[in-house]
Amino acid sequence: MFRNRMILMGCIGISTLWFSFFVHGQSGPVAQDNIVIVEPDPAKMETVYRITEGPCDISWTVYHSQTNQGILQYRSRCTFPLGKQVQLISKILAKILQDEGNSMKFHTLFLGRLNSSAEISARLVTMAEQSPGWDSQRGRPTSGGINQFIVKLANQAHLYDEWKEMFHRFNKSIEVSSVERVLVSKAGELPYFDQIKNQGIKATDKLPYDCLVWLSVTNEKGTEIN
Repeated sequence: MFRNRMILMGCIGISTLWFSFFVHGQSGPVAQDNIVIVEPDPAKMETVYRITEGPCDISWTVYHSQTNQGILQYRSRCTFPLGKQVQLISKILAKILQDEGNSMKFHTLFLGRLNSSAEISARLVTMAEQSPGWDSQRGRPTSGGINQFIVKLANQAHLYDEWKEMFHRFNKSIEVSSVERVLVSKAGELPYFDQIKNQGIKATDKLPYDCLVWLSVTNEKGTEIN
C-alpha cells in the first residue's frame, strides 16, 4: 500500500491545463453543465470522469494499472456548499460504477488536501477544539500521534457525513483510513475564523485544519462486490 501511495503521489504533481472531450464520437472542448464527461487516457492507463457547473469543476480519476487498481483520486475546484458539491459527486460515482462495473475493485479514494473544502476544514477545526484529546495550547494531541488522532476524530465525529450518506445510496461504506501531512495553525489566522469564533474557539488556539486524506471503500453487507 505504501508503494501504491508513492506512485499515486507522483501523479498528483502532473497538472493538465486542457483536456480533449469526446462526445458521440466527436472531439473538441465541451462545456456542458451537470453532464459527466469521460476523458480516457490509455497512455497513462487512467480515465478521468469530470463534471462542471458554472465555476465548479470536480473530477475523479480511475487508475487502470495493476499497481493502482482499485484506487481512485478526487480533485475539486469548487466553492459551492458541500451539499451541492455532493450532488455533483454522486453523478460522477454513478457513472463510474456504471462504466467500470465488476472490473474495478474499488477500495480506496484519495481525496487530496482536506482544506480544498473550506467547509470540511472548518468542521475539523471545530471538532478538534471540542475534543478532550486535543491540546489547543500546544497544538497537538494530548497523547499519541497526530495522524492517528485525526483518523479517529474524523470517523468518530462524522467529519464526512455527507459523503457517507452518498456512498450509502450506492450500497457502499466509507471511513477515513489514513491521513498524512497534518497542518496546524492558530485559529485566528484561518480565513474562516469569523465564522467559527462563536463556538468558543479563541484566536490563539492551535488547531489542525488540513491534511492529505484517504478513504477506504467497502461494500455494505448483502451487496455485490465491485
